[in-house]
Amino acid sequence: MKDGLHIMGDREVQRALNELPDKVYRKHLRRALKLEAKPLVKHMREKIRPHDKTGAWRKSIASKVKTYLRDFTVLCTVGARYKMAPHEHLAERGHRLVRGGTIKSGGRTRKAKDSSRTGKGTVVGEVKGIGALAAAYASMKNRMMYGLGRKMLHSVYREVAKQRAKNRA
Repeated sequence: MKDGLHIMGDREVQRALNELPDKVYRKHLRRALKLEAKPLVKHMREKIRPHDKTGAWRKSIASKVKTYLRDFTVLCTVGARYKMAPHEHLAERGHRLVRGGTIKSGGRTRKAKDSSRTGKGTVVGEVKGIGALAAAYASMKNRMMYGLGRKMLHSVYREVAKQRAKNRA
């Protein structure tokens, strides 16, 4: 059985999965992840719409599938791209409002443009995070896992049929 992917119940599927070469398995997993990430990206963009005044945050939401060659782990990340929306994390997670310089954090002082004001700031309020991306992921998680399993199952069956036809010829 391929590490990390467990299909319960069907022994024929397990056998078919074990027949696949690793390279082919990763190719189909990448394809399935990319297809399954599209509805999540769309859902996240719709959740953000009321909070995004310029549209930059909404446009920055994207997915990326990456394969690590060291251990051949396939990973799909979905979220805001930093270059398009560099302050997204402040709106998503929330932050403190500081007046009069910077504040000491974790025993060290953050750098300020004016060094005379370093460490002399006071917290005057707090901005609550929206949490739209996390909420969108939580609401789509089960649907995505089901869809990913279905897509992998279909592609594994197709690939095994191709491999068997190739071996017969």
